[in-house]
Amino acid sequence: MVSVVIVNWNTSYLVEKLVNSIVSQPKKVDTEIIIIDNGSEDCCSDRLFIGSKFRYHGLEKNMGYGVAANIGILISHGRHVLLVNPDVELPDGFFDTMTDFLDHSPRIGLLAPSSDNVGGNIGQYPEVNKGRIVEILDGFIPFVCVMIPKKIFQDIGMIDLKYAEDVDFSNRLRAKKYRIVVMGDVCIKHGFGSSFISNKVGLKYEDQISYVKNIVEPRFLGE
Repeated sequence: MVSVVIVNWNTSYLVEKLVNSIVSQPKKVDTEIIIIDNGSEDCCSDRLFIGSKFRYHGLEKNMGYGVAANIGILISHGRHVLLVNPDVELPDGFFDTMTDFLDHSPRIGLLAPSSDNVGGNIGQYPEVNKGRIVEILDGFIPFVCVMIPKKIFQDIGMIDLKYAEDVDFSNRLRAKKYRIVVMGDVCIKHGFGSSFISNKVGLKYEDQISYVKNIVEPRFLGE
């Protein structure tokens, strides 16, 4: 089973679209969907939860991505955890291809698809990969859409609470000799920054830092 963990922050319209695409997608692997709401004003509707494999946990305020994602991971039952942003579209065959590769690659600590729109790491761009499987030897993989074996969290710990949680996680994986890999032949569509746009924070890094520091909690910046 793959546990799909979605952190929502006033993007319920995107969450619903993502959930519907997961449910309707033909796949051999079983999935459960866990939605953690980070103090949204547009809380996810109950119409999303039409079976026992949907779970919802609402926080009273925005506690930061790390807190929300860790809650989802801790209550998950899957062999693998997929951390995926609400503004992502998953292609058909996504789950079967990704899980099959992970199951036959025991030293991979993080597996990501390629993407049409990911900032911060050129390794995820499809025009670079051209269908290849690429190991990322330095830098980091943004937590836009990443599949991680559940056992990894037991070995290296949970997601850090500081703002650059994906950078920290990539560094800890390498310190334990785990591989970080991008599958170039599995490409997602990504809206990029929808949560910040929906909440009128914007895409500038300085504005995002300011929001996290002044509105969420200073400790998430490591201060």
